[in-house]
Amino acid sequence: MKIEVNDQMLQDVTNDIVAKIDELLGKEVDPLAIAGVLMAQALQMYKTMLPEGDYKQLAEELPNMAEQANKWEIDNATKLH
Repeated sequence: MKIEVNDQMLQDVTNDIVAKIDELLGKEVDPLAIAGVLMAQALQMYKTMLPEGDYKQLAEELPNMAEQANKWEIDNATKLH
């Protein structure tokens, strides 16, 4: 299954996911629980959709990606920015 991805699709998906995270934070769900579920689901999707070699290459890149990650800003109303 090959789906064409463009900037608008990525922005829409980002907006939808961040809105759901904001909703969960508003329900006082532990942010680390949310992050853990998102990470586990992402890895499962990658493992399902990528050829094994590409998945292994991605897994090897994760430490570098972790170093480059930015912190989110969270305001007093538990909204992400």
